Amino acid sequence: MVKNWAPQKTPTRWSKAWWTPDITELRRVYTSAARQVRRDASGVEERNDAKRAYKNAIDRAKRKHWNNFLANAKKNDVWTAHQFTKQRQPVKIPGGHNDSPDQTSQKIMEHFFPPSHDPIPLKVFQRKQLEEDSQVTAGEVSEALKKCSNRSAPGPDQVPYGVWKNIHRIEEGRIPKLVEDMLEWGIHPPMLKESIRIILPKPGKKDYTDCASLRVIALKQTFSKITERIVNQRLMTIAYKTDMYCINQTGSLPQRSTVDAALSLNHWMRKSQFVGKKVSSVFLDVKGGFDNFNHKKLIDLLGANEKVPEYLADWISNFIYTREIALAYPGSPRTQNVVNKGIPQGSPLPPLLFIIYVMSLHPDGEQTDIFTSSYVDNFQITVVSMRWY
Repeated sequence: MVKNWAPQKTPTRWSKAWWTPDITELRRVYTSAARQVRRDASGVEERNDAKRAYKNAIDRAKRKHWNNFLANAKKNDVWTAHQFTKQRQPVKIPGGHNDSPDQTSQKIMEHFFPPSHDPIPLKVFQRKQLEEDSQVTAGEVSEALKKCSNRSAPGPDQVPYGVWKNIHRIEEGRIPKLVEDMLEWGIHPPMLKESIRIILPKPGKKDYTDCASLRVIALKQTFSKITERIVNQRLMTIAYKTDMYCINQTGSLPQRSTVDAALSLNHWMRKSQFVGKKVSSVFLDVKGGFDNFNHKKLIDLLGANEKVPEYLADWISNFIYTREIALAYPGSPRTQNVVNKGIPQGSPLPPLLFIIYVMSLHPDGEQTDIFTSSYVDNFQITVVSMRWY
């Protein structure tokens, strides 16, 4: 059943559009001659001639296909042509040429995922029977799956969202029961914590041997993200009712975007300038905010809120407790590394957790001379003062 819904790695009609049956025959002749040389060291000249003919045929076919493409190019094909003619950029990964893959991975891990010297303890699992109004429903799962694109890259298990959507369509009680068991026991299974971290270069940086010129994107298990979306919606409802985040925080919150942040700042600045005051703003970016997330502080914040159910706090505690990641970049060894600090980016729940985590950085109450707002981990602080002439 999974094979029918999971995308297969098969050639498409766009794969090697220049390939011809003649090249297939020349490749067969070349591989046969090469096999003969490996077998008894005879026919070296024949193998070299076959290899030369095979390579030349490929060059001719590519050239012919390119000329045909240019001759029949349409208006928007100019961008495709530009992409083909661009010089290939060198591989941008940290470390010098003498660094081994293990040394490079170690350098990335030390920069992005430094170990915590005070990790939270693993709580003893104890089942908590959910109240009837807290049980996971098929509707919650359906809403979570609506936000999941079938084109999203899956995690290490390679199970796309289309598989879970079809499972839920055929038997809608299956996924709610699995998620409910996880919430009742307060656990997020270790296999769901495994992820692949893609190392991507930031554009326009001068030195790509420096880890600060890179960013890390997480590819997590799709079932883990479904569970996170359900928990995220429940926690967001509680956070909204109990003021667990500030009104000036935007991003990863319903109906609060970058437009809201920009309009709020513009309104406050013009209001101050209208009464003859001078306005000054400073913009800040929390460096490594997600990677240096303190687990214990978040657990204390959730525990201090009586409206956060114990089952939800326990599951979140287990969710952020140690995970295994494999770094993916050109030449990476793909070894598993244990991380006991921070929260993963590219996942539904962590942005909301981070917003709750940094809520205290916003000043309390109404202040007439200072205005602070944020978009997840990006902050701005604006102050006003009387003009001096």
